[in-house]
Amino acid sequence: MAPTLPAPITWTPGTLVKAPELRAEVSDTVALMCGPPAFYGGKTISSQNIGYGTITAISIDTEFWDPWNGHRNSVNTDNWYAPLAGYYLAESCMPMDGLTSGGVSAGILATENGTSTSYMGQLTLPTGGFVSAPVAAKLVKQENIGYGTGDYIAAAAWQAYPAGGANPLATNVTARRFPFLTTRWVCALTGTAGLPVPVNASWPAPPAYLTAAFANTSLRDTINFLIYPPVMEWTYIGSSQSVASQTAVPATGATINLNTKTFDNYSAYNNSTNTWTAPVSGVYYCYAQLVLFGGVNSRTIAAGLTVSSANYNSGTAFTYWGGTQAALAENDIVSSAVVRRQLRLNAGDTVKMAGFQYNSAASGEQVQGTSYWTTRMITIWEAA
Repeated sequence: MAPTLPAPITWTPGTLVKAPELRAEVSDTVALMCGPPAFYGGKTISSQNIGYGTITAISIDTEFWDPWNGHRNSVNTDNWYAPLAGYYLAESCMPMDGLTSGGVSAGILATENGTSTSYMGQLTLPTGGFVSAPVAAKLVKQENIGYGTGDYIAAAAWQAYPAGGANPLATNVTARRFPFLTTRWVCALTGTAGLPVPVNASWPAPPAYLTAAFANTSLRDTINFLIYPPVMEWTYIGSSQSVASQTAVPATGATINLNTKTFDNYSAYNNSTNTWTAPVSGVYYCYAQLVLFGGVNSRTIAAGLTVSSANYNSGTAFTYWGGTQAALAENDIVSSAVVRRQLRLNAGDTVKMAGFQYNSAASGEQVQGTSYWTTRMITIWEAA
């Protein structure tokens, strides 16, 4: 049995409240919220060779969590098929054998409304032959539902080692480190935006009676918020933005402009001020991915989230950095870095995407707005 999207009733005065309808209002929502479509699988049994310069789907041989049976390892090893229409957060991690030149990347392969797309995430340069583990996150829209025939999500890897060569590079599989893919349903395709966070109001006790207004607030609006919470992804498309070189990571990073909306159901991002404003209070998943065109003098790159909230740093704006990493020091080769945080925010708090880079020639570097490694920011309301 496939998961179902609740369809709450709009109650009117004089409506006859039938027990099955009232029960379904609650039980359908609880069933979806307690066990939403999700997947966690890894490649734990054997490694997989990744060819030079080719985005390659990763075969998942171990299922850790697949309650709606969207993978079915005995049938296919690459694709997870969404059992319910909506927006999904997909994340992948791709440990790769050590190398000293070139780069490796994690990514997401998906079909959205029947169209195949590739979304690459962190592109990193390991040093000293150590194993790298780049990561990727993407908000993915799944519309055509059907196992084996509908939209799907898969993990992907890419490598360029050595630079200009054609040698395969193996995924790194050990008992404690392996490639993996996670997905989870976060939002319906459409819904009611602008609702407040639900409160658990006390139900009327006899001789008081249940009113239509109370039912609409406590049932309909609560359900509509939970299946359509604030979710956002904006990206940068273009070539006119750059990040100046700095010799040290600052307390507050340079703001990155995002100019292309993927999805923003609460209209929370303002691309004139480059600011995302929390529309309601709660805990938010926040992800930012910075991609820069570098050169032979590129040295270091980092992505950040600049937070203005009374919950952090006494209300003074500062940047949560995802950690610096080595940049690819080759002409017109992209480097990327990511940051991922859960933030408790009040309504009206703001978050901006930030970037840092150090170039030994003190040159600015262009923000990447095309190809697979697109600069992006994602926010998802997760809990009150």
